[in-house]
Amino acid sequence: MALMFAAVVAGGVAVLSSPVIRAFGDDPGRVNTWVCYPPFVWLPAVMVMAAVFGHVTVARRLLAERGRTRDLAP
Repeated sequence: MALMFAAVVAGGVAVLSSPVIRAFGDDPGRVNTWVCYPPFVWLPAVMVMAAVFGHVTVARRLLAERGRTRDLAP
């Protein structure tokens, strides 16, 4: 549960410091403008989604194996 909270906080800070919202000020050192330029645009668009997909796939596989081992136990 703590990891989920940390991910939500990190995502919130990332969104709030985006060039659109600029919640932390207009200083260029406080705004994430590097995400708007290639090749860094691939990070939120593709790589994060690939990581989420991988984690969901592994979690489903582990849960399926755990259920299968319970059926085999005497």
